[in-house]
Amino acid sequence: MSTAQRASALIAGALLVLMMSPLPADAQSRGKIIPENAVPSAYGDSWDCKPGFMKKGGTFCAAVNVPEHAFGTGSSHGSGWECRRGFREANGGCSAIAVPVNGYLSDRSYGHGWDCERGFEKKAAACIKVVVPSNGYLSESTYPRAWECNRGYRAVAEQCAAVDVPANGYLDGSTYGKGWACERGFRETGNTCVKVDVPGNGHLDTAGRDWKCSRGFVKMAGNCSEIRLPEHAFLSYSGNSWDCEKPFQKIGDKCQSPKSGN
Repeated sequence: MSTAQRASALIAGALLVLMMSPLPADAQSRGKIIPENAVPSAYGDSWDCKPGFMKKGGTFCAAVNVPEHAFGTGSSHGSGWECRRGFREANGGCSAIAVPVNGYLSDRSYGHGWDCERGFEKKAAACIKVVVPSNGYLSESTYPRAWECNRGYRAVAEQCAAVDVPANGYLDGSTYGKGWACERGFRETGNTCVKVDVPGNGHLDTAGRDWKCSRGFVKMAGNCSEIRLPEHAFLSYSGNSWDCEKPFQKIGDKCQSPKSGN
């Protein structure tokens, strides 16, 4: 083999070795230089850091320093780590959460907070027993209080006071107002239920707290007066007033032709 042939063979071998060798950390990918501890991004022509590293200044990947009681998130945002359940971030590390007696780690805070057991409520850093008054019971909520009153009682300060229901009234189950309502046919007057006095040709309205006149009658001075229909008139939809047939117009208590001018 001539000297030229041996030189060509050496060059070809060197090129083959280079082609089979892994790309160095600063190799170009998609037109971008990929820094050490990075891989080409699955989107666009940029790059992402490997797990355990975070992008810094958009130019290199720095190792994530995961403190004790924490784990790496693999995210390129934030600190790159989170505290484990039962710990919370403090002073660049993870400190154990102090759960008071009668308390428990709360999943609502993703394990980074605590709540009190049923029958206890948060007061500063402690769980204090809920004092339920007589005729009351523990509620599922702590707002506005951790207890509610039994039916027939209302919360007054820190006690459950009996609702004073007048004659012809009933408990309405409401937590506001007086806590009672009048039976149908009675209306509330002060703290009493007064009977609704329905005149002749009248009847109780839908709510039963007042009355209205029957069809063909109109309220007048506390009674139901019969409606006198003028010529060319008819009872309206409500039945308690009247309208004129077209083309007549309602003028005063009559239906007049627009041509008459009277």
